[in-house]
Amino acid sequence: MALWVASLTYLHGAHGQCVGAGSAELPPIYAVSVPRHKARWDRLVNNSAPSLRSSLTRWLAHDASEFSADWLATRNASIFPGWKLSLDDPSMFLMPGHMQTWPYPVPYNVWYWSRSISPGEAALALSSHDVWAHLAKALDPKSGMRPWAIILEDDAVLPDAKRLCAFVATIEASLAHRSLQETWLVYLMTGTLCKDLVH
Repeated sequence: MALWVASLTYLHGAHGQCVGAGSAELPPIYAVSVPRHKARWDRLVNNSAPSLRSSLTRWLAHDASEFSADWLATRNASIFPGWKLSLDDPSMFLMPGHMQTWPYPVPYNVWYWSRSISPGEAALALSSHDVWAHLAKALDPKSGMRPWAIILEDDAVLPDAKRLCAFVATIEASLAHRSLQETWLVYLMTGTLCKDLVH
């Protein structure tokens, strides 16, 4: 599971409230979800705090079962040719989740960066790109609102509205010092950065 936060746009529709958290309105929260896995979407909704549910939107993802080179080509996409890394690449020595440097390649990295990209990863990457493109098209810098959205995978759960609202307030405070013309992306892996926010 991963959490993306992009400074893109507020969209029309109902949004949950952060009562007393310094931000009256939550941004839209998109959950990338494969159509045939509706049970996962239902779990996300049912196990998230009631005050957050009106901000959740299911974004129908590409299905890995459709994956093929031709399928990618019709979407003007291909597998990144530089995906696999050599054993002496600096990334091989960084411990995932901690970013501590090891004196030798981390076994997990050796496995991860020497395999092929899976159909599921390719489909998720394209689905995430679709959400970003959708939001970018809707961006209106003249609106005066601090534009951003949260993008999740559908195996996330948001049980604690207070913690999410504190996170929202932190992003809002950061955006207050930035130009509305900027577009940026914050990517949080499951781990120490967001272990108390999403499960």
